[in-house]
Amino acid sequence: GTAEELKVADIDWALEKVQLPLMNPPSRMRVEGAKLFWQLRAWLKRQGGSDPWEQMVPRARQEWARELLELSRSGTKDRRQPFEIQVLRLGPLALLGMEGEIFARYQLDLEARSPLQPTILCGYANGCVGYVPTADEYPRGGYEIEQAYKVYGRLQMIAPQSEELIREGAGKLLARMVEN
Repeated sequence: GTAEELKVADIDWALEKVQLPLMNPPSRMRVEGAKLFWQLRAWLKRQGGSDPWEQMVPRARQEWARELLELSRSGTKDRRQPFEIQVLRLGPLALLGMEGEIFARYQLDLEARSPLQPTILCGYANGCVGYVPTADEYPRGGYEIEQAYKVYGRLQMIAPQSEELIREGAGKLLARMVEN
């Protein structure tokens, strides 16, 4: 393709922070078992003289189990994950930023339905909370839903109900850019 010059007469921006609900943590017994498993796995890798990079995942998962056990002892419930959504408008172009590894369906839907065209969704904007799946992905499970958040240093995965809050927040920001 060819690039087109973008004439920018005005610039605007806005951001919104939403509080995403988190999934319920696994039982304490399950976390204790996971902690032991990952301790054993890390020990076995050390005995085999493996590459230090290969030990990062077992260590991250051990740390996750330790922190989650501490959380369960404190009795903290109804935790939330702050999530920032930003929009930067450059004339007719909107850059919609979200702080995570955003699943492609968000990109396809939000870009197509945006009142500003073109709109480009940008992941990893001002941080990364980990994978941000759409609600229909949760029943499928897999690494992104069940494991990755532990390696990202998160205690709990964002819940499927997060999708509605993310779409609502993005919609408000894009609408605000049209009004200004």
